[in-house]
Amino acid sequence: MVNDDLVFQYKMTAKGVKRYKNELMDIQNDIKSQIKKIKNESDILIKIFERQHKQKLHDRCAAIDKRVLQNCEAITSLTSQLAANKQACSIKSEIIKSLEDTAYYMEHSKFPFNEGAQKQNKQKQTLLVDEYFMTIYGKKNDQTEMEQEVNEFDSKMINDLMKALTVREKECYVLVYQELFYPSEVAAMLGIDQNTVKTNIRRAKNKIANQKKKSLFVQARGWSD
Repeated sequence: MVNDDLVFQYKMTAKGVKRYKNELMDIQNDIKSQIKKIKNESDILIKIFERQHKQKLHDRCAAIDKRVLQNCEAITSLTSQLAANKQACSIKSEIIKSLEDTAYYMEHSKFPFNEGAQKQNKQKQTLLVDEYFMTIYGKKNDQTEMEQEVNEFDSKMINDLMKALTVREKECYVLVYQELFYPSEVAAMLGIDQNTVKTNIRRAKNKIANQKKKSLFVQARGWSD
C-alpha cells in the first residue's frame, strides 16, 4: 500500500514537472516571439530613420555643393574684375606718366632724367663708323664747331648761374649733364651714394633756376622768362 502511494506521488510529481516544463516552454516561445517582433519593428524603424537621414544628408550636401559653386563663381568674377581694374590702373599710370613727361618737356625742353632712358638713347645715338671717315667728317665740320663754341659772354653767364652751387653739386651736375655720365657712374667716381648724386643734382637745378631769375646775363640775353 505504501509502495502504491509512493508511485502515485512520483507520478503526480512527474506530471507536475512536465506540466511546469511545458508552461516554461510556452513562456519562452512567447518571449522569443515578442523579441522577434520587436526586432523586426526595430529593423523597420532603423531603415526608416536611415532613409530619412540619408535624404536629409543628401539635401544638405547638395545645398553645400550649391553654395560652394556660388562662391567659386563669385571668386572668379572678383578675380576677373581685379584683373580688369589692374589693367585699367596700369593704362592710367602710363597715361599719367606720359602726361607728366610731356609737361616736363614743355617746361624744360627735355625729358625727365631717367638713367635707363638715357642709356637707351645714348645707344641709339651712337654710330659705329670708320676712323678715316670720321677724320674727313671732322675736317669738314671744323668751321661749324668753331662757330658753335661758347663765347666769353656765355662763359660768364654760365659761371654766374652756377656760382651758388657747392663744389659737390657742381661736380655732380657737370658730370651728368655735360659729360653724360650716369648717376651710378658719378657715385662710383666720387665715392658717394647714388641717391646723394641725385640730391645734389636736384639742389643744383633749383639754385640755377633761382639764380636765373636775377642774373643780369640772362636778362641781357632776353631769357629771363
